[in-house]
Amino acid sequence: MQRRAHARMEALGYNIKDVEDCLCDLRVEECTKDSAPDHPEFGEGAWVYEFVTYFFGEPPLYVKVYLYPDSVYVLSFKIDGSPA
Repeated sequence: MQRRAHARMEALGYNIKDVEDCLCDLRVEECTKDSAPDHPEFGEGAWVYEFVTYFFGEPPLYVKVYLYPDSVYVLSFKIDGSPA
């Protein structure tokens, strides 16, 4: 998990288990964007997905992940619409 995403997770009162549960519950309909990574240093086989989810209710959360064949890296976990 990216350092800023981890800090925001904690500021929102969530823990790693909450994030895991949220990621496991994401639905295709919640995906707002998917693309190749902007930064090649994130390696081959990665794909970027962005979601807006109501997993925890209101307000909706914005979740951005790099999905690799064998892992997931959380880049953003914040209230949707909040600054970067």
